[in-house]
Amino acid sequence: MSRKKDKRKNPKKAQKLKPKKDTYLFIDTNSYLACFGLSSGTFISLKKLLKLIKKEGLKLILPNQVKDEYWRGRQKRIKNTEDIINKLSIQEIKFHKSFKDSTEVKEIEKYRSKGLEQLNSLKEKSLKDFREKAKKTEEFIESIFQKAEYVKEDKKIIERAYFRYLKGNPPFQKDRSKGSYDRRESYGDAIIWETLLEKFSDKDLTIVTDDPGWYFDKQKGELNELLIKEWKEKGSRKIKAFGFLGNFINEFTGQETIKEKVIQEEKVEMAYSSALVNPMRAGFSFDSVNDMIGTMIGTSVGKRYCCPFCKKDITIELINDFPHLEELISSFAYYTFSVSTYLKTAGMNAQCPYCDKSFLLNNII
Repeated sequence: MSRKKDKRKNPKKAQKLKPKKDTYLFIDTNSYLACFGLSSGTFISLKKLLKLIKKEGLKLILPNQVKDEYWRGRQKRIKNTEDIINKLSIQEIKFHKSFKDSTEVKEIEKYRSKGLEQLNSLKEKSLKDFREKAKKTEEFIESIFQKAEYVKEDKKIIERAYFRYLKGNPPFQKDRSKGSYDRRESYGDAIIWETLLEKFSDKDLTIVTDDPGWYFDKQKGELNELLIKEWKEKGSRKIKAFGFLGNFINEFTGQETIKEKVIQEEKVEMAYSSALVNPMRAGFSFDSVNDMIGTMIGTSVGKRYCCPFCKKDITIELINDFPHLEELISSFAYYTFSVSTYLKTAGMNAQCPYCDKSFLLNNII
């Protein structure tokens, strides 16, 4: 008995988008430096990027300014990560003298002593592993740089960038003394932007940066309108931005090439810096870290931390604005919470970079 053919149509498979062969990509320095943390999200995305450069015709732009920033910041980033490992500690428990001869106290001290031995062994091994990883990471990033199109700024670009800085035009860099993006400590980003305008305005360009100074609305990936206007006036080509490399790669390939879990790691590396990478490596989940920050800051809205006035997400800005907040989170994770650290941060005034309104960091703990 012959079988009848099933005439039903197979469900359509997701079509892979054909990547554009003339796609030009600029990646901000922070993405390269993030690879020297304890997590590996950005490193995974960069490995995939290198394959796309070799096989899919993707063109990476490497301004001289980024290369300089990378070499200036690499050693500091490595030291920050080593400091995280070295600061791992087990809090000393101080008992009242009336408990001195207690059998239970002696047992606790015995376990703490054993724990310190194991912790020191862990720190020694972790430092060795990290230093080996850092060496390989440096070699890997150098291989990416070799595949990129290197461009050096000239005197005219420097002059335009300086006047851009004086006029207060984006891309902004943060003035840490004010916690805002309307003035800058330097004009490195202006040099990068003027280089891109001068050398690549006849190309469609994608920018990967988590720096809010480039954006009007970072959450929506909307670049500052002046940057868009200048780009179109110069060459009438398209320009777009992504906060994280994994998101760009997924759009470029038309599929989930980089898993969401990896992109979340990228966000942790970029947004929370060294103080928050370590708690997760110590066993805290991404949500647990968010809960810690939410408890301390007191402005949590659906796992993100928003301005109480305009409701825009300011998670990254809060962490970047308050070094003591990073210290507080870090000490909280190491079980070495310090009241003096809390007092440095509690009651401080925070300013939203979007609506410029100020509010107190209440209910930190």
